Amino acid sequence: ELVGSLQTPKPPRVLAFGKCGLVALPSKGAAVAVRDALAERAAWTELPCAADDGEAAHATRVTALAFGPSALCTASADAVVLWPEHVLLRGAEGAGGACGSRIARDLGAAQHVAFLPRSNAVVAVAVGKEVVVLDTLNKRQLAQLQGHTGLVTCSVFPPYNDHVLITASEDRSFKVWDLSAGSVIYQSPIMSASPFLSIACGCHPSRISFAVGSEEGKVWFFESFQGSFRQLHALSLKQHLSKLDLPDETQTPRSPTPMIIRSDKKQTQPQEESPKATPCVEVSTVPVLSLLYVGQSEDNEEDELSRGSCMVCTPHAVFFVNLQSYDVVHIATLRQYQPASSVAVASCFALSGQPELMCCAGSAFTADASVFRVFPPLSAAATAAATATPSPLASMSAFPSAAPHAKSPLLAQFTAPKSKKKTGTCGRLSPLACCRSQIHPPLQTTRSRYYFMQR
Repeated sequence: ELVGSLQTPKPPRVLAFGKCGLVALPSKGAAVAVRDALAERAAWTELPCAADDGEAAHATRVTALAFGPSALCTASADAVVLWPEHVLLRGAEGAGGACGSRIARDLGAAQHVAFLPRSNAVVAVAVGKEVVVLDTLNKRQLAQLQGHTGLVTCSVFPPYNDHVLITASEDRSFKVWDLSAGSVIYQSPIMSASPFLSIACGCHPSRISFAVGSEEGKVWFFESFQGSFRQLHALSLKQHLSKLDLPDETQTPRSPTPMIIRSDKKQTQPQEESPKATPCVEVSTVPVLSLLYVGQSEDNEEDELSRGSCMVCTPHAVFFVNLQSYDVVHIATLRQYQPASSVAVASCFALSGQPELMCCAGSAFTADASVFRVFPPLSAAATAAATATPSPLASMSAFPSAAPHAKSPLLAQFTAPKSKKKTGTCGRLSPLACCRSQIHPPLQTTRSRYYFMQR
C-alpha cells in the first residue's frame, strides 16, 4: 500500500528507515537529512552539524547510515557519529540544541553500518575489505575483522546471538564470526559469479538462519547445522522477472507518418501502422538490493505457519518467498503504483519491521522516494487455517485406533513358493534334472521323455 511520495534533496543512493517513523539519507555536502515518513506535509531537516566535542560531525560526505533500536549511526571517511533518538525527533521538528556523539575517527569511507538487533551498544562498520566493531558507550574498537579479499558490502547480527556477526563481500563469499571467541565459525567458498549485495537473518531462537542476495538476482538460504552451516535452497529471480511486462522507457515515441501528395489523380492517404506490442525491457541483471525476514513466529519455529516469508527487493519489483516451500508467492512491481508513486526503478531500499512493516524505495533517476506499507502474503496453509471452521468430523481418521483381528488379512505374510524340482539323495538336483533345466524346456509328454532318454 502506497503511503506517500517524498521529494529528496538529491537522488538517493543510501536510505535508512527507523522504528520511530523517520527516514534519513545523506544530503548535500556532509549533512544528513531526516523527516517523518508518515506525515504528509513534513519537510526535510538537516541534523545539527556539531558533535559533542564542538567540532563538525562530518567533514566529508556520508557514505553509510543505519537505524538502531533508538539511534541513528552515520559514517563517513573522517568520522562515525551516533545520533540518539531524541536528537532525531528534535531535528525532524526543526528544534536545535542537541548534537551527535562521535565514536570513531578516520576509519575510511564506509560501505555499510549494522546495529545489534536489541541494543545500541555495538555497531559494525564495513570499511573497505575490513569490518570494525565499535563500542558506542565507551567509544572504542572491540574488534577488527580481516579476511575478505573484496569490499565488504553488508553485515548483520543474528537476533539471538549478539556475539555472532555475518558479513558478505564482493569477493562472492560470506563469513560467520564469533566475536566472543575471536575466531571465524564458518567461511564459504566462492558461490556466485557476481558480488553479494545484501543479507538478512531470521528470528529463530535455537538456530541461525539467514539469506544472502547477489548482483545477478540469486538468493541463497542457509541455516546452522551441527556446528556448521548448510544450504537450504538457491533461488533465481531472473526467470520470474522475465514474465513481467516492463515497458522500455529509453525508446523514443515515433512521429506519425506524413501524408504523401502526388501530382496525378491518385492521392495516397497516411499509411496506418499495424498496432505493435509494447516493447519490454530485457533484464540482464536483477540485483538484490535488500532482504528482510517477515511474518515469523518465535514460539514454534518448526511450524509451517510460523516460518513466514522473505522479502526480496530488486530495482523493478519486490518478491515474497515462502520459507516453507521456497516458492515466489507474490510479486509487487513498482510500476503498478504509478502515477501516484514517482519511483519506477529503485536504486536503494530501506526496510523497517517494527512496529509495522514499512518500506521506503529511492528512485534511481529522480530526487524522489516512495513509502509503502507492506502486508506479507499468507501461505496456503495459513490461509486455510485462518478460514477453517470447526467440524464434527475433524476427529475421524482413516487409520485404526486398535490392533487388527487375529484373522485379518492385514496380518497376512508373504511366503516363498515351494520348489517342485526333483532332487537326488543328497539334496542336490539329479543329473537328468540339471540337463533338462539347462538345455531343454520341461518335457510334458511321455513320448518326448522317452526319446530324450534314448538320446
